[in-house]
Formats: sequence, structure tokens, C-alpha cells
Amino acid sequence: MKLAATLPENQNYKICAENFFSGVQVMEKLLESGIHYTGTVRKNRLPGCDLKSDKTLEAEGRGTFDSRVEVGRKIIAVRWMDTKCVTLLSPHTGVDPTENFNRPQIVKLYNHYMGSVDYLDRMCAKSRFHIRSKRWYMHIFWFTIKIALANAWIIYRRKHLAMGDAKKDIMKLKKFQSYEAKCLIQADTSKKRGRPSLEEAAIAEAPAPPVQRKKPRVEPPSEVRYDGVDHRISFTDRGKCSLCEMQCHKYNVRLCVKKKKNCFDIYPYK
Repeated sequence: MKLAATLPENQNYKICAENFFSGVQVMEKLLESGIHYTGTVRKNRLPGCDLKSDKTLEAEGRGTFDSRVEVGRKIIAVRWMDTKCVTLLSPHTGVDPTENFNRPQIVKLYNHYMGSVDYLDRMCAKSRFHIRSKRWYMHIFWFTIKIALANAWIIYRRKHLAMGDAKKDIMKLKKFQSYEAKCLIQADTSKKRGRPSLEEAAIAEAPAPPVQRKKPRVEPPSEVRYDGVDHRISFTDRGKCSLCEMQCHKYNVRLCVKKKKNCFDIYPYK
């Protein structure tokens, strides 16, 4: 009720929600304010409603449904057999008109307004990253981050599909999350300057780890490459014959500086 408190009364607003919120009493209260509520509902919140059982609808086959109308309250309950039975409540839409594949109108309306919410929930479940914290507010904070990343990926994917890009060229959700994390961590940042602390000096004087086989160069994200912050030349030990001794101080990409060609002036800029 608090979520709908800001809606103006008697303006024929329609809202949809899942079964956590749905109930006859909620619908009646919203109807008093002229707000029409549609949503899935749990069986134990429909006392005295003799809809066909799940077993009966399963025997009749997919696409079958049963409905009941509470005349005094002007609320309709529909139980529909899809892959499994689902029960819905609404005060302003019911069974008719059905579609070619036997879907009541109430299901079409619910899917129209709630389909994106269910899709977002599914994406958040697929991209779950676990944190160990006893502070309850940290879980809320990470949930908002997860929601933001999932929404960003949905918009990113929709945009590239509209542009005609192939699905194989579009980043998957986990890769997109990793890409965004690198951009947020590295973009518009610079390394510390000045004398190193005692801890940093101790780390620098520690024996070097065994030499490992050199991995292929990893290109930085374009948001980091072109941000124009802290791109400086630093000298390192010479690598393979094809690599020079100079590299970018920020993202450790080797760039040659010669009389005829200065890669450092080309690489960080579009």
C-alpha cells in the first residue's frame, strides 16, 4: 500500500505485481482509490474460491483454464495451465478475449507489464556473486549494484541487437560485468607518486618470484584507454626482441617513441 500511496486517486491507474503482494484485501483497498491491481496470487490467499485443482487442469492439458468472479467485490480469479498452473487476480480484466494458443487476457496483461521484471530477476540470479558479511546493509548495497549491472547489460544487448550486430559479438552478462568493473576501477585514476612507504619498500626489496611465461598483452577497456588521465611513459627491462623498453605508466602497454613514429601520442587518443 505504501508503494502505491503516491499515485493520484481515481485516475484509472493499473499496477501489476507478483504473488508476494497479491491478495483480495489489497485489491479492495486499492479499488477504493480507483487503482486497478493485477497479479499472480498464492492459493492460500483465496479462501472459499473453488477453482479447478492443478491435477484436474493438468489432465485437461496445456492452455486450459478455469475462472471465478466475485460479483460483490468485482474481482475475477483465473487459474491457467501453462507448463504449470498459475493463478491470477484482477478487478478489470479476465478471460476474454483468449488468443490462438488459449491464453486468457489477464495473462497477456500480466506478461506485458511484469515480463521485464521477471527477466531482470532471472538475470540477477544467473549473475549472482556471493559476499560474506554479517552486516545486513552490505547485502542491500550489493543487490543495488547487481540490479544496476543487469539493467545496463539488458540495455546494452537491446541496443546492439537493434543495430543488427550478431549475437556472438555481444558480450555475455558475466563478461560485461567484468568489463564494467575494470572501467570503474581504472578509469580516471592515477598511481601514487613520491617516496614509497615502508611497507611498499619492504615489498620491493623482497626476493622476486620465479619468472613465468609471458602472457599475451591484454588491451585495456576503451573507457580507460581514452580517459586522458595519468598516461605517462615508464621505462622497464627489455622484453622480447619485438618489444621496446618503454610502456604506459597506467595500463602497462608497451609503446615505442621514435623520431618518425611516436606510439604514445597515438594509442591513448581516438
